[in-house]
Amino acid sequence: MPGIRLYHPTKRDVTLLIPHPGDPATGRKPKDYHVRLDTTGHVIVSERVWQRLRESEKAGWPHGLVVSNEVKKPPAQTVGWNGDRKVPRIERVTALRGQELAAIERLQREGRVPDGKPKVRRLRKRDN
Repeated sequence: MPGIRLYHPTKRDVTLLIPHPGDPATGRKPKDYHVRLDTTGHVIVSERVWQRLRESEKAGWPHGLVVSNEVKKPPAQTVGWNGDRKVPRIERVTALRGQELAAIERLQREGRVPDGKPKVRRLRKRDN
C-alpha cells in the first residue's frame, strides 16, 4: 500500500495532535491523529489518514502539512519505544490562526504568558 510523504515547513522532531471532528452521518466519532514529524519535518501517512487530515483542516484546525511526494513502499511502522530516551515533544493543533499563534509565541518568548511547561519541585528530606 503506497504512502504519502508530508512536510511541515517550520516544525521539526515533534508529534502533532491533530483533532478530527468526526462525521455523525457515517458514525465516525471525533478523534485525534498523532502525526510524528522527523528531524527534517517529514512524515509518511496512508492515503486515508491524509484524507482525514484534510478534513480536519477544512473544519478549522490548520496543521500546515503539505504533500511532498508519494512513497511506493513505505518503511514498516512500529509502535512503542524506539530506544530513544529523550522526552518526546507533543503539540496540539488548535483552531487559532497564524496571527494569533504568532502573538502568543511572542508573548511566551518574552515570558509574559506561561508556556505550559510543568514546574519541577524538589522534595526536601524529612527530618525523622
